[in-house]
Amino acid sequence: MTSSTDFHKLSEDCVRRFLHSVVAVDDNMSFGAGSDTFPTDEDINALVDPDDDPTPIITASASPRIESTKSKAKVKNHPFDYQALAEAFAKDGIACCGLLAKSFNVEERDIITASSHKADITILDWDMQSDSGQFAIEIIKSIIVSDINSGGRLRLLSIYTGEHVTAVITKLNNELKKTYRSVIKNDDSIFIEDNYALEQWCIVVISKDVYEKDLPNVLIKKFTNLTAGLLSNAALSCISEIREKTHGILTKYNNKLDTAYVSHILNLIKSKESRAYAYENAHDYAVDLISEEIRSILQISENLKKSLSKNSLSHWPIFHYAENGCKNFLLTGKKQKDLSVEHLRNILSADSLEEIQHAIEHASLGKKEYLSQDGEEDKKLMQLCSLEITRRSLRYHSHIDNVSLKQGTLLLDAYNFVYLCIQPLCDSVRLHEKADFLFLRGTLDDNNYNLLIEDEYGGFYKIKMPAKASNIISFSFGVENGNGVIIGKKNNLVNTDYISFVPLLVEKISTPKVLKWIGEIKTTYAQKITTDIVANLSRIGLDQHEWLRIKSKDI
Repeated sequence: MTSSTDFHKLSEDCVRRFLHSVVAVDDNMSFGAGSDTFPTDEDINALVDPDDDPTPIITASASPRIESTKSKAKVKNHPFDYQALAEAFAKDGIACCGLLAKSFNVEERDIITASSHKADITILDWDMQSDSGQFAIEIIKSIIVSDINSGGRLRLLSIYTGEHVTAVITKLNNELKKTYRSVIKNDDSIFIEDNYALEQWCIVVISKDVYEKDLPNVLIKKFTNLTAGLLSNAALSCISEIREKTHGILTKYNNKLDTAYVSHILNLIKSKESRAYAYENAHDYAVDLISEEIRSILQISENLKKSLSKNSLSHWPIFHYAENGCKNFLLTGKKQKDLSVEHLRNILSADSLEEIQHAIEHASLGKKEYLSQDGEEDKKLMQLCSLEITRRSLRYHSHIDNVSLKQGTLLLDAYNFVYLCIQPLCDSVRLHEKADFLFLRGTLDDNNYNLLIEDEYGGFYKIKMPAKASNIISFSFGVENGNGVIIGKKNNLVNTDYISFVPLLVEKISTPKVLKWIGEIKTTYAQKITTDIVANLSRIGLDQHEWLRIKSKDI
């Protein structure tokens, strides 16, 4: 096998471990081998009473005609053997749910949408009740809306049909193009390109010439085409590991521990300092407990290690090269230069330090250079850096209606000033009536920035946030009764369609200052920035002899 095939096989193994559930919808579903189709009313009415018609003599020449009629009926009615499909998926440990479409109404559409929400793959028949795909189209549109409202997701949806594939995919694409910028690729797949929530969507049309027992392998390969990559394989491996260990976690954190947990709550309630927010503290305790358990599982996961192993890395360059139109890799620094697939692979697969050094020198790999392909901009670097520091952003959390103000919150005003909340977490709760919050003020700057967070349109807020005490500013906020925290909402005192915080008015200011919530960075990064400010404040300046000061720099 070539390295490209090797990496695809590694990716397919990740997918097979990941896939957990499939939902299949058809109006002509059978459970196992038997008659080709369920009898219709027309079939029943066409039956002839044996007493009214003489028994025909079946000759050898008549047999082929009977077999031919049966085959035509099968092609015409497009039966679906659910049992064969379920057994084939079960061989990979994947649960397949079959739904027999009967009512073709809004309620049934919503049921299918709900089941699809929790399924890894959805399979739909096209021509149900001879409607030329209308019900299937309504289901697809409903699933699209559901996925957009939930912030987007990776989705493989298959049309499994007895109709002509080209006719089906053309009609479906024309229907989707009325609302989205959909495109047909590889003659059997539709992708949607103008909506970030659907950028990992794929609708694939598969003919029923493919037997049900073979359909799982086809779909697994299609899913692999969507996900094959280093970090995506790692993400699949993480989720697979958690799924496999779920019941083990439930065994460890079982209901017999409830009394111990409630004891913790009671002790919090008994303390006057923590009484008001005992339940919130107990919630955080449980979250930390379980999340650390999951983290420890992932750190020792062999499958996760395998997905990012040197073997996987060494096969990636040729795979990526082939999948992206055989475009050369580029190293971009002060200037741009080519990096061949062979050179990149040699660097990633080198074993000894000497081999690594030789490969780097042979490839002329310099400092402060980043890898790209076909001269692409550094958007992917910015996206990964944003994911590294971001806890929540408008890109993936635009559907939420309110957030609390805490350390790490980023707010934007009308003058492009950005405010990072540096208030200690313990001082962000148990608040009464009014509270002052500390912020570090920065600016939006496209050229010089040290914070990146994605916006709602797929771009980036590029933030220059110097860790200087002179940039510290304070805002006062009112506390809603009973909340004990500062809540930002949509339509918060002012008519905005985004989440905003409105500080209390200060003297000589007649209009409220509206601060738009643009996201939240992870606590560790917010704490590092705060620590840097403290370090700057703690510096001590001395009038020292210049000779000794310069000499001390070399030590």
